[in-house]
Amino acid sequence: MPDDTWLKEMRSVALEPDVITHSAIIYGYARYEDWNKALMLLGHVQHEGIRPTLVTHSTTAVAARRKWPWAGFVLHQMQQLATQPDIQALSTLQSTYEQSNQWTLAAHLFKTFNLRNRRP
Repeated sequence: MPDDTWLKEMRSVALEPDVITHSAIIYGYARYEDWNKALMLLGHVQHEGIRPTLVTHSTTAVAARRKWPWAGFVLHQMQQLATQPDIQALSTLQSTYEQSNQWTLAAHLFKTFNLRNRRP
């Protein structure tokens, strides 16, 4: 698991971190482009039996935006958990594919999710 100092500190004062806490920490990793820690924490969330939200997944996708296979993995996980990706998550993934010259994947994503008609 990534640096879990915050989580340990919360537990030391009898606070149990929830999905919002984990999403906030993932946001911090995304902000500093630490995709590896963001993905590890997403895995930890699921291992702990906490159901990730759309925000948790979208933020993790943002963290992994420079590593297109991992960003695609996050989308796949969302679909496995029946979480409908929002326009932010899809736009992040679309941009990731385009910047990585993954044109076939970008076109497939556009077609599959009908991005032309989506609104924020």
